[in-house]
Amino acid sequence: MNITNCLLASGFITSSFFYTIYKDISTNKINKLRNLLNEKQNKIFDNIKKERLEIYQASIIVGLLIAYYYTSKNNSTGIIRYCTFASILSIVSYAFYTLSPKSDYMLNHITTEEQVKAWLDIYIEMKKNFHYGFLFGIIGYSIAANVFRL
Repeated sequence: MNITNCLLASGFITSSFFYTIYKDISTNKINKLRNLLNEKQNKIFDNIKKERLEIYQASIIVGLLIAYYYTSKNNSTGIIRYCTFASILSIVSYAFYTLSPKSDYMLNHITTEEQVKAWLDIYIEMKKNFHYGFLFGIIGYSIAANVFRL
């Protein structure tokens, strides 16, 4: 394992940080959508959100277990060991979450053009924040690695 792990780890960690920073913007867009939904749709939204949180939590646990197992068996030390752990955790949890079956999707319950637009605004923003955060993490690590000779 080498510097690639640190690039990946930095990308995933920064994308998570980006999501946290821009959560207020997302919250405003989610509130806009919620105001467009009726009571039944809002309950469905809450159920979907709860299920996604449970899948996310399970993905983190699985990622932690696999990352711990791998790094405990690996001879790497120092920053490379931490980068390897973070990379494995991030990749496994991302894959687990993405590939896990979901019982329902909000798009199945949206009925108006306004609701579709509000949902699309949320989706685009979340996707954009993830990718920008990932890119900035890789660029940031690359700069830091050159400055500090990591």
